[in-house]
Amino acid sequence: MIGWIIGGLIAAIAVAALWDTFAPFVKDTVERAKEIFRSAFRYFRCFVKRVGSRIVGIVRSFVTQTTGTTGFMEETREIPESEIPEDILARVKNSNGQLVDVTDNEELKLAVGF
Repeated sequence: MIGWIIGGLIAAIAVAALWDTFAPFVKDTVERAKEIFRSAFRYFRCFVKRVGSRIVGIVRSFVTQTTGTTGFMEETREIPESEIPEDILARVKNSNGQLVDVTDNEELKLAVGF
């Protein structure tokens, strides 16, 4: 234990004595490391964008091959008024003929388990 303390003191004295030559080296090393990380991040971001666009292309190709269409399709069906929940029916009646999006409401109910 005492050996570690003495070694730490010797190292601290050496760093303090050589600080004028040691500090510029550390500053240059930190600046170079920052530049390397900036360029690496820039290339990584570009890589992710390109790979993402390729994945979108693959998914579109797969959808086109399986469904015969060039895009995603929404499925709609007519529901009798008696099957519509009262809260949604009230929102539709108060909408004055405007479209009413109930997706968030229904997804919340599914997530909570109602």
